[in-house]
Amino acid sequence: MHKYYVNLLLAFLCLKTAAIVFVILYAGIGLGPDEAQYWTWSQHLDWGYYSKPPGIAWQNWLGTYLFGSTEIGVRSMALLIGFTVPLLVYTMAKACRLAPSTCFWASIA
Repeated sequence: MHKYYVNLLLAFLCLKTAAIVFVILYAGIGLGPDEAQYWTWSQHLDWGYYSKPPGIAWQNWLGTYLFGSTEIGVRSMALLIGFTVPLLVYTMAKACRLAPSTCFWASIA
């Protein structure tokens, strides 16, 4: 039964990620002020910034290193995290021996 819900979760996450990528590429929204600031931080890596720890700058650096200084590059690590965390939640819920449907709903909540 878990296999059905894992496949359903993967399908949901793929559709969600594809929809977000489509919006990023074609909606013409552009970077928000915070995203632009984090991108600027990623150009000059440090151990910390006045309002945030260094993790967000490192994520943006990795994304822009892999995909260039584009909107996709800046947002790619957020997409990856948004895809991965529900899988981890499902795995942890399964380890707690919850029902497969409960694992699924917990992972997309």
